[in-house]
Formats: sequence, C-alpha cells, structure tokens
Amino acid sequence: MNEVLLKKKEALIKNIKARDMEEFFTVRDATDGKMVFFDASESTQHGAKLSFRIYLDESVFNVVQIAFYLLTDNNKRTLLLEKINEKNVKTGFSKYILGDDNVLTVEFTYSVLNEDFNPAFLIDLLMLQMETLDNEVYPDFMESLA
Repeated sequence: MNEVLLKKKEALIKNIKARDMEEFFTVRDATDGKMVFFDASESTQHGAKLSFRIYLDESVFNVVQIAFYLLTDNNKRTLLLEKINEKNVKTGFSKYILGDDNVLTVEFTYSVLNEDFNPAFLIDLLMLQMETLDNEVYPDFMESLA
C-alpha cells in the first residue's frame, strides 16, 4: 500500500474511532493493496436495510455506495427504473443505480486532493445520505412501488 492511501486509511479509521463507530465498520484492503474498503450495514426506522461501502484509493475520488433495496418483483422493474430516472434528474450529488442483481444503490463521490482529504467531512456526507435515504428517498421509492 502506498503512503497516500495509507494516510487516508489511517485518517478515516481515526475519525471513525473518535465517533465510536468502529463496531459498525469492517476495514479490508484489496488484495493488490491499491484500494481500501470500509463496509458496514444498518437497519433504519423506516425498514430499509442499508449496506454501505466506502472505497478509498490513491486518487482524488473517494466513492461511497449504499445498497438500500432489493427488487424481488420483476414486474415492477420498469416502474422502479422510471423512479430512478426521476431521482437522478433532480440530483447532481448522488446517482441511483439498479444493478443486474436487482439491488438498488445510491452512489456519491467525494472528490478532493489527497492532501485536503477530510475524513470527518466524508463521514458527515455518509450520515447525511443515510438520513436522506431513511426519511425521504426510501419511503418515496416504497410508495411508488406499492
């Protein structure tokens, strides 16, 4: 693992520990040492089961991906894709994606020069996205699929 990635990894771990959140995260290095994954899951008050991952590497792009719904009724796939398109048009910060495995995810990128990497800001963005998913996005998706 190179020095830049190691610094980012250590800074994020330190911030997670400072927030007493270390029991939620599993940290794993990619086998080639060029990426670090921070994985966690959480259930929300509205019934969403969130599974999220932070991807860190030596680039300026730090990606957060949150899986929050599994489509089990393929008859509703078109309806869900329409809702995804509606959401993606309205937001420039995050992107909603329905994978080939029928898992609905939201993804956002925290782009910053490595020397300006701010782990607290990244975790704040993650928490804000989770709150928005729980209070607005998930209920809206569920209502459209009912």
